[in-house]
Amino acid sequence: MRVIDLESAAKIYQVSKATIYRWVKDDNIQFVRYNGKRHYDLDALQNAHDTRHSPFSMPTQTWVDGKVRKDYKSMRDTYIKWLKTGNNFEVARQLLANRNIRLERLKLVPRDKSTVAEVLDKYGSICYLCAELIDLEAPRSPAQPGWERGLQIDHVIPISKGGHDTIDNLRPTHGKCNLSKKDKLI
Repeated sequence: MRVIDLESAAKIYQVSKATIYRWVKDDNIQFVRYNGKRHYDLDALQNAHDTRHSPFSMPTQTWVDGKVRKDYKSMRDTYIKWLKTGNNFEVARQLLANRNIRLERLKLVPRDKSTVAEVLDKYGSICYLCAELIDLEAPRSPAQPGWERGLQIDHVIPISKGGHDTIDNLRPTHGKCNLSKKDKLI
């Protein structure tokens, strides 16, 4: 049985540790203790991931030429290789920690240098989520009072879901609307 700890699994599957823990609870995945930490069966976690993240349900922009998928798969394959060569968990953990998956994924996202003024010129100053006028004089920072009615620029399709950082995917919105939308697809 090949096992992996929670932190390493979160890095491999590009999700939070809470998500991995939810998979463990929902799928009733058993753990073993190794060096004082809980480790979970890697194949069971892979099955849990595959049932929740079918490649066909992901936006096609994320998987351009298979680059993101290839990167994720190589991370998992590297970890399995370390497991097969003497179960050297410390080296495998360091290997995974040195690669920032999110930054490498963001390098693949198409982007342009659009400004706030260009977004407002193209789409106006009405929030696309609630269809109300945005107060352009209100502060944009959540630390200041009145920011809820202020301007924020939102990605219609979030970058985490395969959206691009181009003007076609940007819309003006209220700070509060943007915060409540999070990374949902609407």
